[in-house]
Amino acid sequence: MRFLAVIAITLVALLSRPSKQRSDLVVQFVTASGVSPPEAAALTAALRATMAELAHARRRDNVATAMATVIALSFAEPIEDRQHAYDTLMLSAAVVAILHDAGAQATSQALARHVVQQLARA
Repeated sequence: MRFLAVIAITLVALLSRPSKQRSDLVVQFVTASGVSPPEAAALTAALRATMAELAHARRRDNVATAMATVIALSFAEPIEDRQHAYDTLMLSAAVVAILHDAGAQATSQALARHVVQQLARA
């Protein structure tokens, strides 16, 4: 369990300080996690294989696809009513877009964060 906590903390730290240069985030992530060399090698191999598998099945280097993949994988159970889920997400996106376009960026960002938090609880 401690290993997973270290991994989660390391990932949050990496995501909070994006770099202007394209770098190997897998190496940075594994290095920052502080795992032993044998664990680092296994973790690197597992991460690269999983990333390649996910990218192969979806649009590679597409941020929206990556976000959708993370959201889809975060659901503990499959979505039973896909149409309702789609309609709810699109309605949320429309409200966020209207607020943003109306100059209410702070409100639109707060609503967007709330939607993401609700997705995490689903």
